[in-house]
Amino acid sequence: MISIRHYFVRKSLIKRLCIALTVLAFSTALSASDLKNSLQSTSINSTSKIITQKQLESAWLRMPEQALLVQLEKANQQQGSRWWWENPSLSLDYQAEDSSVSTLDSGLPSQWEIGLELPIAGPSLWGIQSNIQRFQRKLVNAEQQMLRWRLAGELEQLAWLIKLNDLQVKLMKKKYQFSLDHVDWISKLERLGERPQDEVLQARQQLILAQSEYLQVQQLLQQSEMRWQQLTGLEFNSSSTPVPQHISLLNQISTDKISENSAGDLVQSSPLLLWRRAQLDVVKLDLQQEKGRSGAPTVRLGLLKIEELGSQEQKNSWQLGITIPLGSGSVGRWRGGYRAIGDAEVQYEKTHRMLMLEQQRLQSTIKTKMLQLSVIKPLEKDLKAIFQPRYNAYKQGMISNLEWRPLQQSYWDTQQRVSAVEIELRALQSQLNHLQGVM
Repeated sequence: MISIRHYFVRKSLIKRLCIALTVLAFSTALSASDLKNSLQSTSINSTSKIITQKQLESAWLRMPEQALLVQLEKANQQQGSRWWWENPSLSLDYQAEDSSVSTLDSGLPSQWEIGLELPIAGPSLWGIQSNIQRFQRKLVNAEQQMLRWRLAGELEQLAWLIKLNDLQVKLMKKKYQFSLDHVDWISKLERLGERPQDEVLQARQQLILAQSEYLQVQQLLQQSEMRWQQLTGLEFNSSSTPVPQHISLLNQISTDKISENSAGDLVQSSPLLLWRRAQLDVVKLDLQQEKGRSGAPTVRLGLLKIEELGSQEQKNSWQLGITIPLGSGSVGRWRGGYRAIGDAEVQYEKTHRMLMLEQQRLQSTIKTKMLQLSVIKPLEKDLKAIFQPRYNAYKQGMISNLEWRPLQQSYWDTQQRVSAVEIELRALQSQLNHLQGVM
């Protein structure tokens, strides 16, 4: 016989389950104001800081791109003098009057000429060259920050995955141990003739399923920890990661609709966008430099030496010449530079738009997850409160196996779902903060 208390508890639980299914089915259709009222007491992680600086530095030193950036920085520091827009060139010429006859036999003169060309960078190019060196260093630094930002994001998400797998392992271990104890207990009763064999078979099937789930999440945890060690060279230690702090959801995430302009402002500090901006700046300066070179003069210094057979005298003459381009050249001459600027601007706008869309997607997903958590968290609390009393009632024969099995399955599934949503929320908030440049 079912007690009155158990009857009403069961009725309340079924009601909560119906409400949960209804809310989860239509969660995406709720308005922002309805969502705000339903989440007053829910809290999430206030910071994405789950990895330490030591872990990030260890992973960074293992990246092959790190060595390349060091070489680029050295190359920028070893750039040539600002006095020349190209390296000087040296030429040597020999000329005879008749190449088919030896000069010694013909008595014809021969001449040697040596010349040095100096592409002089005028004052207009000095400023451009100085800016190029400065912006190239800025580009290398921006690329370094972008790569570190990407690495930090990968490490953060991997750390949250390890935490999720670790929680699932602990939960599945408890489930497996409970199923094992239950099989031992019901098997003893079956031998005494107090329980039917069907219940024993069902209990053993649940034990096999619990063991399979336990081994599966253990494997996932091992794989994620191996990936962490490959990236950082360190073992993942939960105690060494910063402890998350919690604040009210409404203080962390605005439930009002975010306009496109405000969303764009939030990602302006993203290292990925700053890197695209640095690329665009360098490409623009490259075009300015090419235009400046087209009008820069070239000075030529030369020495002409003439030797004549039978004569003790050598005729030497110094030469000095200067070439000054007239006009700035046609637009078609700079077509490649303008195309490079256009491509860089397109990449910048694409990246900006991608970051805004990703930010809006993350904010929307966080709101949906918060709504889900606000529904299943009370359900988990109720299930924990009635689980042991209902199990005792099952042991005493007050409820049947058909009534006990669904409640048991809901108990474990709800705990698993709650732990997953809580970790997913923190991982999503970590992604959102990281998208805006937090490392």
